[in-house]
Amino acid sequence: MGVLTVRREKRHAGTTVIRIPFLGYKVMASLVSTMNPRVGGTAMIDSVEQALAELRRRGALPMRALVDAVAGEAVRGSWWGHPRGQRIFAIASALEDSGEALAVKLEGRVAFLHRSLWPALRRAVTDPAWRGRASRGLGPAARALLSRVQRSGEVVEPDRHARREIEAALLAWVGQEHTASGRHRAVVRSWRRVLPEQDQPSLEEALARLAAAGVALP
Repeated sequence: MGVLTVRREKRHAGTTVIRIPFLGYKVMASLVSTMNPRVGGTAMIDSVEQALAELRRRGALPMRALVDAVAGEAVRGSWWGHPRGQRIFAIASALEDSGEALAVKLEGRVAFLHRSLWPALRRAVTDPAWRGRASRGLGPAARALLSRVQRSGEVVEPDRHARREIEAALLAWVGQEHTASGRHRAVVRSWRRVLPEQDQPSLEEALARLAAAGVALP
């Protein structure tokens, strides 16, 4: 699982603005004191229930924020070797399997998006005009892969470089899945397959909902 780098930019009246590199997200992490201690604006987390509560509160939860909240401190570099590394992995895995969180992986980074925002995300990333702009920089191999994904809904173990181009452009969901033999394999799925079809807002409303959760598409 990748780690999402979070950088503080500035502070506004008790609120830190955090820049998340993927999607140009900005998450407003309140620093107002609560009953739970907080690390980097995120309440301390020791269970999947607490992780879900934080995800519901924020809408988008970077993996790095989750790591720091479970560790109880800002973790530099890889968290695998941290004393709380196994707990971090267990909570992140349970969060991903909860049915409420979508793990979005971009540029090797991971964040969780709450299901309340899935209709807005689907509306935005399936918009034809947006997709046309996002696909302009794709190379021939990535364009061919994207065409296959759009036709079949899913491509397993595609070309790594083409997969990364699509991942960076947010033109499909890219991740890994476990096989019956215990292997991990890369998979690229269309957003229409990943995100359930629901009553979708207009594009303007979708962007407004995302923005209200601190999420802004570039």
